[in-house]
Amino acid sequence: VYNRSSGRVSKTSLSLPMDSELGRFTAIASYAGRVFYAGISHQLAGGDSHSPQTSGMVFFSQLFATKENLVRCYQETDPTNPDFNDMLDTDGGIIVIPECAYIWQLKPIKQSLFVFGVNGVWEIRGDEGGFRATSYQVNKVSNVGVYARNSIEEVNGAIYFWGTGGIYQIAPNQFGTFDTNTI
Repeated sequence: VYNRSSGRVSKTSLSLPMDSELGRFTAIASYAGRVFYAGISHQLAGGDSHSPQTSGMVFFSQLFATKENLVRCYQETDPTNPDFNDMLDTDGGIIVIPECAYIWQLKPIKQSLFVFGVNGVWEIRGDEGGFRATSYQVNKVSNVGVYARNSIEEVNGAIYFWGTGGIYQIAPNQFGTFDTNTI
């Protein structure tokens, strides 16, 4: 994640840009038997137009079986194997939220993992069988971004946070989605 070119150069002997990420994970949460990592500020050293925009990415570990699984944010099988390269439900991976500028906080609440960004709030949740690397949903909950990382609180099923225009509440509505209201 942090020094992307080092592995590519050693395997290909090509001359590639350094492509080193100076930012580090600042938002970490446990959800659905995995660890989720986000909040990289995306400060590149030696990157180019092909360098990934990591500030809107949520990395998730493989399903917990051993402590080593909690830092493996990749699939177990070889994706280049022509015979068996399928992703497994227990694999790790990356969820890209393209419209998210920077992730302040990850917070598991009930059956969801909420992603609080500077320009909005998103919900990650599993399908009927729960969160799996092969099946999950990402839903935008709010266009209002979080102003202060430590202002996010869950009270009786509603989420409160300080946004740029005041204090906001995110609460479930009668349809099972969420509404955002200024309080």
